[in-house]
Amino acid sequence: MVSLRLLTYVQIVLLLRLVPLLPFNMLNYLLSVTPVGVGEYMLASWLGMMVCYHLLPFYILCHLC
Repeated sequence: MVSLRLLTYVQIVLLLRLVPLLPFNMLNYLLSVTPVGVGEYMLASWLGMMVCYHLLPFYILCHLC
């Protein structure tokens, strides 16, 4: 069973990655001083960056054609 803390941290990091309010460098620093674990951070960052950099351009291209 996945703990509630894991889901909460993953959701927070994923949301911060998807909504570009802060530059990546600042976001990385701010997340390093929080209690978010390395695995949770890596998973959510990977998912967030995967959506932003790989799926979003295909979505835009499909709607332009």
